[in-house]
Amino acid sequence: MLPFNLGNVLDAQGRATEAALAYQQALTRDTSFAEAWLNLGLLKERTCEFRAACDCYRSAIDARPDYSDALFNLALLLTGDEQHDIALPVGSASWT
Repeated sequence: MLPFNLGNVLDAQGRATEAALAYQQALTRDTSFAEAWLNLGLLKERTCEFRAACDCYRSAIDARPDYSDALFNLALLLTGDEQHDIALPVGSASWT
C-alpha cells in the first residue's frame, strides 16, 4: 500500500515518471491491485500511450471484474479509437 500511496502523492505533484515507478512497485508486490493498475493506466493515457493504458485497464478488470472506473476508461479509449465492436461488450464476459 505504501508504494501506491507514494504514487498518488508523486502524481499529484506532477512527477508522472516517478509515480509510474511507484505504481509498478505496488504491482510487483500484488499483481491483483486493481487501483494501482487503474492509476498506472491513467498515467499512460496522459502520456498518449494508449495501448499501454488499455492493457493497464484490462489488468485492473482482470483483478476486479466489476471495477466500473476501469471498465469506463477502457470503453472510452476503445470508442475514441473507433473500436466500437470491442468497446461495446466491455463489462461482459465476452470482452476478452
